[in-house]
Amino acid sequence: MIPSKELFELIKSLDQGERRHFSNYSNLHSSASKNYLSLFNAINHQKEYNEQQLKSELSNQTFTRYLPVAKNYLYFRIIDSLANFHSDISANAKVRTLIQQIEVLQKKGLYSQSKKIITRTKKIAYQEELYFALLEIISIWEQNILIEKYKLGEAGQTFSEIMTVLSKITEEVICGNAFLRMLSLYYSYFQTRNKKYLKEASALIRDPDFIKAENTGTYKGKQRALEANMFYWYIKGNLKMVSRFAKKGIEHNFNHPLGLKKDCKQYFTLLNNFFVVSMEQKIYTEAKLALNKFDAVSNVAKTYSQKGGFYYTYSNCLIYYLRVTGGLEELKARLPAILSNIDLYKKDINLHDRAVLLSNIAVSEFYLGNYKKCVYFLNTMKTEYDLSDHPELQYGYYLLTLIGHYEAGNYDVLPYALQAFYRFLKKKESITKFENRLIALCKDLISVKTEKEVVDELKKFRKMLALLKGDYVSHHISKVFDVMSWIDRKIGKVGNS
Repeated sequence: MIPSKELFELIKSLDQGERRHFSNYSNLHSSASKNYLSLFNAINHQKEYNEQQLKSELSNQTFTRYLPVAKNYLYFRIIDSLANFHSDISANAKVRTLIQQIEVLQKKGLYSQSKKIITRTKKIAYQEELYFALLEIISIWEQNILIEKYKLGEAGQTFSEIMTVLSKITEEVICGNAFLRMLSLYYSYFQTRNKKYLKEASALIRDPDFIKAENTGTYKGKQRALEANMFYWYIKGNLKMVSRFAKKGIEHNFNHPLGLKKDCKQYFTLLNNFFVVSMEQKIYTEAKLALNKFDAVSNVAKTYSQKGGFYYTYSNCLIYYLRVTGGLEELKARLPAILSNIDLYKKDINLHDRAVLLSNIAVSEFYLGNYKKCVYFLNTMKTEYDLSDHPELQYGYYLLTLIGHYEAGNYDVLPYALQAFYRFLKKKESITKFENRLIALCKDLISVKTEKEVVDELKKFRKMLALLKGDYVSHHISKVFDVMSWIDRKIGKVGNS
């Protein structure tokens, strides 16, 4: 049986067109549609799932005696409706529908008719690089025709085509796996600071299979190979090389037939990557160019998912740019509109991306002096997302929560926030000089009595921080929260008061 929560989440994920289609689809396919539409509508009207309220509202319906069965039936009826509604939207869905038609025709012995659909389906699959679908079409349905029609002389040609398709699949799989492994090594290195992950990353990028696969002509394989290289150089700390591969990724997506118009969310992500590395290098002209490119392709996003992807990446980049380049007045003016849409696109953004955006909003509220709002958004992020999956966000959460409470005057909370930050650091294999001194600074700021003492402590820390410009940890922490900038503002503010 499907859990009630999953049914509730599925219903709430439907947009207006999908809901309308479900109503029409149910009336067409089920004599008992009124019962299930009543259940659908009752759940849809709830803000949170409440089974007792549901039973009370539908008490005059006989099917409530078998509510678990009814909910299970409704869930799969919605899935069927969605599959039908989206069958012509993506090439993948079209090909799956055509393969089903091929299978039906062949079961009826109509092989000549199935051959016509096979030809049409293969053309789409090749254009869209749907190699797994091609493997099924050729190795099962085309071979069925060869056997039934005794065209055994064509077996060699069919085998050759299968092997070509298999090689494409292998290349894509190797590149995809390399990207995921490189991403995992990046997170593991930042989480532990263990240099064994640097060695593993270097070995991965030099692996003969990966070098062979990254020269693939497939769109997805090439994209993943470029991203794997980008993260490799990011681990190594070579931002120029990161920028180079980020640019290559943008160009590859923009110029490929399967790119921007069919894969615009990927394009938005690639623009975001290029923007971030430009900001880290303080090449603000390049970062502004990325923002302009966002504006130029905003009309490409058509579906809710694509619009959500655009909203997340563009909003993230915009508020980051305004905050760092000193556009605080514009940031203050823009932030309400961004916040008004954060729940509108909630279901169209994955939890990781939403957590990054919430973190960025929290930092922005800090810079605008809204410290309580800063802490609120940090806590929202921590509640919704398992921060251990993203070590940079986790670091930013503990550090900024501590400083946010300090600035908000929540002094009773500070010892607990400091203890949580210290426990987090203790889990790492090594704590840097920067971190030890940061902990000491926070302890001192909690205990100092006068403004002069605050300034003296901050000045000492700033002097030490200036000597750690190349430090791996301090560099990555500055991406989440610019400690140096905060100290400068604090010294100026306290010193002039």
